[in-house]
Amino acid sequence: MTRAASILGQKSVVLIFAYAPAGLGHLRVTDALYSGLPETVQPLLMGSHDRNIMWLHRIFSIHPLLRNLFEWVQYNPQQYIFTFLYYWLTRMQSDLMYEQLNTILDQRLETPQQIVIVATHFTLAHQIGIVKRKIEQERKVQVILAVQVTDDSPQFMWYVPEADLTFVPSSYTKRELEKYGEWVGHPAGNFVVNAYPISPILAERLDHGEFFEKSHQIDPKAKSQIHVSIPVSGAAVGLHYATRMIDTLHRASHRFMFHVVTRSAPYTLGFLNEMIQRPYVKLYVSAQDRDVVNAYEHVYRKYLVSIEITKPSEQAFKTLLYPEHRGGSILLFSEPVGRQEYDNISFMRRHGLIPSEARQERLFDHSTLRKALSPGHEIREEARNWRGTALPEDPEAAGRYVWWCIQNGIFESMMQFRPRKNRKPAEQIELSPHGVREFWEKIADYLNRSDTV
Repeated sequence: MTRAASILGQKSVVLIFAYAPAGLGHLRVTDALYSGLPETVQPLLMGSHDRNIMWLHRIFSIHPLLRNLFEWVQYNPQQYIFTFLYYWLTRMQSDLMYEQLNTILDQRLETPQQIVIVATHFTLAHQIGIVKRKIEQERKVQVILAVQVTDDSPQFMWYVPEADLTFVPSSYTKRELEKYGEWVGHPAGNFVVNAYPISPILAERLDHGEFFEKSHQIDPKAKSQIHVSIPVSGAAVGLHYATRMIDTLHRASHRFMFHVVTRSAPYTLGFLNEMIQRPYVKLYVSAQDRDVVNAYEHVYRKYLVSIEITKPSEQAFKTLLYPEHRGGSILLFSEPVGRQEYDNISFMRRHGLIPSEARQERLFDHSTLRKALSPGHEIREEARNWRGTALPEDPEAAGRYVWWCIQNGIFESMMQFRPRKNRKPAEQIELSPHGVREFWEKIADYLNRSDTV
């Protein structure tokens, strides 16, 4: 039995996941951490009842003016003002969180000694933080709040003064949030650099035959189907882009088979009606976010997916997987929306997981010439260090670029991925594909040091 299993599995410890219906990202992270728990640990799920969180997430994602406004307030100096107002409003609405936690504890037959709460949304993290001390005093228990930051984006809203542990994907985000804490006069906070948690299902190793079949898909001389995953964001951003790119790729080759995973909602109805008419598109649709997450993993279990077209949201961290992993598809990123997605792009470029800006522009230029240029041996060798690539803003140009990458062996080189040599220890921590396992080991270490178990 692992240390995490022995410590978290004790009757004196209660584990609670707190997540919010604001995009699929927070739910994917929760699902990944949940799936990585030892079988002996039975956690509780506590979802937010505040539907305004989802509404605000969607309206700020799809409305151009509001999206620009939201991006503007995510940067300094206006971020300081916005964060202060956000703190104040969020903490004014913590009563419901207090009631939820008390209800959970009232239903327990035995009073626990420790309550570990994992929060994957900053709104819930702040609400838990404000009631944490009150619960401890009234119930005579220790409440440990662990916050998982869901992008490599040091936005001040992720600074939760009462958090016992805040897991961040990089040293960069750790340093920036610690600086903010010092500036506002709060404690530095216990920030822990840990590789982003990716579902253990996606991190499974393929056997030799499966990996050969997956690699064969992007062989320019092959005739096998190319399985492409397209997860639609919770806010349903980029539907027109996806439609035009799918059609462009299908015109280039009938080898492509697209697996589109999305929510069933009024704002996706038109898109679904279009997709259902295309025999080269398989749809996986559900009205429930949890089912959408499960459907996405189902696609990877059933098919050997070699390519994924996605936003550079939390999905960007699948670049930590190797092609030999079940979820290690070549990732194609559409235009970023919001600061966090630009920050995720920066994370990947910093580690050489996608081409540099200069190299990316050169690739685009090569693919758009009337007589497209071959990338050359040097670029194909460099591509062995990449796990993904950006896409042009125009969806038809993006489709032509993808086909050019296949015809010229770029993707074939990427499927032979080898990490850059001489990585520093700090880089190795950030780039581990085993973030889930390491998360629970660090939680167990913290509980073990508390001397109350």
